[in-house]
Amino acid sequence: MTSPLLLLLLVTTAQATPDADGDGVCDAVDACPGYDDNLDQDLDGRPDDCDICPLLPLNPDADGDGVCDPVDACPGYDDLADADGDGIPDGCDNCPLEPDSDYDGICDTLDICPGYDDNLDQDGDGDPDDCDLCPQLPLNPDADGDGICDPVDACPGYDDNLDMDGDGEPDDCDICPQLPLNPDADGDTVCDPNDVCDGYDDTLDADGDGNPDDCDPCPLLPLDPDADGDGVCDPVDQCPGYDDTLDADGDGYPDDCDPCPNDVSDDSDGDGICDSADLCPGGDDYLDADGDGTPDDCDNCPDVADADQTDDDGDGFGVPCDCNDDSADVAVNTGAEVCDGEDNDCDGVTDNTPADLQTTWYRDADGDGYGDTDESVVTCFPPVSHSDEPGDCDDTNPTARPDGEEVCDGVDNDCDGDIDGKTCAKGGKADTGCGCDAAHPGGSLLLLSFFLPFLLGRRRVGAHSHPE
Repeated sequence: MTSPLLLLLLVTTAQATPDADGDGVCDAVDACPGYDDNLDQDLDGRPDDCDICPLLPLNPDADGDGVCDPVDACPGYDDLADADGDGIPDGCDNCPLEPDSDYDGICDTLDICPGYDDNLDQDGDGDPDDCDLCPQLPLNPDADGDGICDPVDACPGYDDNLDMDGDGEPDDCDICPQLPLNPDADGDTVCDPNDVCDGYDDTLDADGDGNPDDCDPCPLLPLDPDADGDGVCDPVDQCPGYDDTLDADGDGYPDDCDPCPNDVSDDSDGDGICDSADLCPGGDDYLDADGDGTPDDCDNCPDVADADQTDDDGDGFGVPCDCNDDSADVAVNTGAEVCDGEDNDCDGVTDNTPADLQTTWYRDADGDGYGDTDESVVTCFPPVSHSDEPGDCDDTNPTARPDGEEVCDGVDNDCDGDIDGKTCAKGGKADTGCGCDAAHPGGSLLLLSFFLPFLLGRRRVGAHSHPE
């Protein structure tokens, strides 16, 4: 059990040895008051917070300013001396008695380009680059005096600094100086609100009258003469004295000078009658020889009046001019006679067709379908016993004709000029006159071989009936 006296002694001793920074080192012997004396990285006996070089045990400080050499801001000078309080020790401060706000080494009172580095001067003209109009051109050319170097001047000859709409384009070179979007729908470099000829190029004005060519009635005449006031210049006015803009049928001809103001095609056949009222399109309405009201080119009987234009058979010729208009199945009066049993040209003669349109018929006496080439007639229809096929070499024998087959009969069956000359291969006779040899027996020999046994048998029977 601790005695009360001992406890009192301990308390009294603790109160008599204070440790303000709580580092366990009494204030009286504290090496670094206010900091922890126990922290000493370089183990040089100096607590880190009071050691000028906490990581270097020898504490190098060549200029003796109390700042360790590795972190000395102004080696060789006292880092603590800073008269102007700009953070740069006086010994290394170009302006020890005044500030250098942009840290370019030039005192503020002598600084040519405050806020920038006066040492940067590419063209060597003495003007620091950031305050030089032309940092790469020593003469700083600025012909229009707007403070913008000529090579980068956006609007040469004018003040680049004037920009009402703030679009980056100087007013004098801005097509719409008060409108930042520069609306120009037709691309003629004239701002839409100021465009004189919308949709066209305002800069084209051949006669210099202020009216762009595309909106100028007379683009080549500055006084724009227009005697009839229709907005069309006199030299190109289609209908002088009248309004060229009135064109009901849209054919390009003003109504007052259009022969057919309501007819687009006007008078396509040139007979002076508008197409919409033309009786005979493509023909001359004024030509009407028979006076029946139907122009000749559309009259089915132009020489005989026929107001009704009746054409019962539909052959294109009216009743008065058609010699046979009773049947719609017969086309007559076509102007050319053909072999059809009709009087086509209405001359009173049927089938008087030109010879080159008729057929040549050959006499066919034997009726085998082929006629005698030397006996012919030219008619529309075949006479009795005539054929349109020639070439019969024997018109008396029906077995002789061009398409016949040669047999051994003494007749030129195929009309090739050779009688029985090629019949062995066809099974003809081997008799005299057929031209066949024993190696190729003809039909007669075969026939004999067939009947010979029968004939010999009859002789034997006869021999028995008539004994010797």
